[in-house]
Amino acid sequence: MTVATQLPPTSRVWIYQSNRVLTDSEAEFVKNQLSQFVKEWSAHGTKLNADFQLLNNLFIVLMVDEAPQNATGCSIDSSVAQIKALEQKLDITLLDRLVLAYESKEGTIEVAKMAEFQNKVAKGEITGDTIVFNNMVDNLGDFNTKWRVPASQSWHSNLLN
Repeated sequence: MTVATQLPPTSRVWIYQSNRVLTDSEAEFVKNQLSQFVKEWSAHGTKLNADFQLLNNLFIVLMVDEAPQNATGCSIDSSVAQIKALEQKLDITLLDRLVLAYESKEGTIEVAKMAEFQNKVAKGEITGDTIVFNNMVDNLGDFNTKWRVPASQSWHSNLLN
């Protein structure tokens, strides 16, 4: 799974995963809000070359080509404020890094708290071959090649023991 953008592979990426799948109307709201946000997003008065994607009504992928202008502390803070506003408006969690996503054996994307994920590992429901979503990738090139991978090829491998 890759994102459709004109930004280069070196672009910085932040992935925000919801604790639940958004409804279609919620997804439209998110797209409208983030579309407006990336149009106006700037750092020290310079517009950032930014884009976003909402994938599977679950993952927000925010991207910035930092070649022309780096995202600065204040600009990153403004993006986090936008994410927090979405959390409040939609009653979802986007900043909880202990909520993990993986593909079930049936091919659906599931979310689980880390403890629940580890319980599923213990029961054999999640293995090294289970596809997980590595939300720790930090650039677009890695997103396109290392985001959706078997658990054994991600930091999730630490949870397989």
